[in-house]
Amino acid sequence: MILDKHSNENIKVFFTYSAIQEMTISLHVMANPSHHLYTKDWAVNKFQNLSVELQRDIQFFAENYADWFFVIDVVNSIVEKEYPRKMSVNDVLDEMMTMDEYLFAKLFLGLTVFEYDEKMLQRWMREPDSVTEQELGAQSSFLSLDSAKAFLKDIDGTKIRLKNTLQRYWDECFKEEWKSIEPYLESVERREELKIQDENYMDYINDLHPDLLITDEEIVFRKDPPYAVPIRKIKKLVIILSVFSTPHLSGNFVGDTLDISKNLNFHSVKVNEEIPSELSSVLYACSDATRLKIIKILWNSDATTTDIAEILELSPSTVSIHLKVLRDANLVETNKIKKYVHYSIKKEPFLNLQERMSGYFTY
Repeated sequence: MILDKHSNENIKVFFTYSAIQEMTISLHVMANPSHHLYTKDWAVNKFQNLSVELQRDIQFFAENYADWFFVIDVVNSIVEKEYPRKMSVNDVLDEMMTMDEYLFAKLFLGLTVFEYDEKMLQRWMREPDSVTEQELGAQSSFLSLDSAKAFLKDIDGTKIRLKNTLQRYWDECFKEEWKSIEPYLESVERREELKIQDENYMDYINDLHPDLLITDEEIVFRKDPPYAVPIRKIKKLVIILSVFSTPHLSGNFVGDTLDISKNLNFHSVKVNEEIPSELSSVLYACSDATRLKIIKILWNSDATTTDIAEILELSPSTVSIHLKVLRDANLVETNKIKKYVHYSIKKEPFLNLQERMSGYFTY
């Protein structure tokens, strides 16, 4: 869509999301989970289940390259270039391996928004040991001199290690997570495209994050260090939908494209996941006091409908209704002896109930 702020300005505004963008942002959460309120427990649990080698590589990029923020910029630049096509993880990784070395270095070192001198970066790439702390400037807050030099000395090796890390993380963990995240982001994309049509798009951007400031001339990211993007330079605005970016103000400006993340709530994904039928049926069957009493009787011995009716002082027809609920939930089985039907309890679903509930409730 094209939305006008001034009569002489056109900015193309897009909403997007992709598996690899969410995956890479989730690696930042995994590397530094403490301040991510909605996803910290998920990150800790998932990290513990990864292979030791993958854990080591995730920590390597986190410790040396700004908790994965610079890698997020690399991924976003590839995805946005291909918009509106939503690229697969493999497509993005292949594109990354063929990315121009200078552009890759500029993105990977986080230099894009600070307008570093092109000739200086070219010199760094030719002579990595010539880089100084003073030249790193604002980036020294995120990147050590040793890490910058190590990268510049082996850019191809870093690319290969990064690709392998992302591929293994996708295969070991995130591919399964994406099955529930993708439908949610798809619904949000439709909703937000309709919403932005009904309001001034600069007001919409201003509401994306409390640390964004919109003036007549620029979009200011009140970060540490802060930076501003002149509105006249923006030709394309890409709003990246993410359930992992909260609470950060995430954005980057490359060429004429500004991207900003819209922070969504991870809980919205998980509470909409389908409840396992075996879990809901057991809980429903146990939600009635009379059925709990029937279960208690059958837990200790088999019984007929008449036996249960006499014990509970209920009519046989009422007991039959409750037994049908238990049978539909696969909690009882029958055994006919002569002309009498004896009911017996299946204990396994109850013994596994705690594990099933824990599995459902835990992200």
